[in-house]
Amino acid sequence: MALQFSTPVVPAMKQRHIAPQEAWTRKMLSPLCFLLIFANVSMPAISADIARHHKVLEHATVTVTITPSGHEGRGNLAPEAPPSSRHQLAVVLRDVRTAAVIRDAHVQADVAERGYGGTRYALTADMVEGVPGYSSYVSMPGRVPYRILIHVTLPRVDRVLEAQFEYRHHH
Repeated sequence: MALQFSTPVVPAMKQRHIAPQEAWTRKMLSPLCFLLIFANVSMPAISADIARHHKVLEHATVTVTITPSGHEGRGNLAPEAPPSSRHQLAVVLRDVRTAAVIRDAHVQADVAERGYGGTRYALTADMVEGVPGYSSYVSMPGRVPYRILIHVTLPRVDRVLEAQFEYRHHH
């Protein structure tokens, strides 16, 4: 008995007319996809060391930015802290209802390795990426996860707001 192979019959595909709007969409989609892929690949390389976190609380939105820094003698760090352990901790507060920047708060940060008690830093008024906020230089020497607890005292609010974040070194 001999095996016989046959070529499957594929019905002819109908030629479809492409509308001008669809042709434009196809023409523009390819460069747009390339741009999105390029932006996704290149942006982490540009800002891989900067961590940004957001939390919405009862009265305020808290945005925390953590940037490794080599600046000497800034903030309330001990002078012997190695530059690789120094990070700028910046906080921007916005009113939940109006999104207006909150300028008259008292902000502190408790920074510690996760699971341990930490060091409390007072954040002072500063410009954060062109927006009024609060910042300080903090020490995070180990390559371990850090717990950052932000304490915010707002005028006309009778209790301290708290927002917790986690930071991991990226380098």
